[in-house]
Amino acid sequence: MKNACCLSLLALLLASCGPSQPPSEKEAVPELLAYFAPAAPLPDTLYISSEEDTTAAAKLIPDSLLLAALDSALIEQLTFDGSLEETECHALLRFPLDEAHEACLMEIRQYWFLYKPLLIYDRANRRFTGAELLAYLYGGESGQIAAESWLLDLNGDGKKELLTRHQEHWLEWAENQEDVTDHFRDSVSARVWNGAAFQDYPLPDTAAYIRAFPMGRLR
Repeated sequence: MKNACCLSLLALLLASCGPSQPPSEKEAVPELLAYFAPAAPLPDTLYISSEEDTTAAAKLIPDSLLLAALDSALIEQLTFDGSLEETECHALLRFPLDEAHEACLMEIRQYWFLYKPLLIYDRANRRFTGAELLAYLYGGESGQIAAESWLLDLNGDGKKELLTRHQEHWLEWAENQEDVTDHFRDSVSARVWNGAAFQDYPLPDTAAYIRAFPMGRLR
């Protein structure tokens, strides 16, 4: 009897020293959601910049938790290369999109690149179901691309739309390989929440929106 108790105790000790199992999606989803502090109340215009958030509100999320809570298709939407390699993922804030969905703003730092995706949480199914990339800064010495977004009521209907400004910068070398020309391209797009996902929203005068929502020049 004494030997049997010792063997049982030894088995328990060995099990406790073994590698811990990753949480299931059912366990991981509420844990990930809790990382995002509710933003109350939202300002009339929420600006999402392409700069790093250095405030205490940015809460580091373990990659293992993201991989457990999100499916592979969502992970691929978080960065340009679809990978979490060499990344730091931070939770910024959470706010309601409608009665059935919440939006969770993230910041992902990868090398010197930066991405700010919006995760969509379905309250009824208790799952993250979508992602929208709202701001980013990506590229190298010879060219960069960037985006910044504003969440605001564009048309006065009482609902908020997403307005996103895009900017590209690239260098063009002359045939002599000495003279270099800087090129810039600016554009703008908008999306509206339809109750299940964000869909394109046509803008009547894109040039006016580019002027009204300026971005800092890429270099």
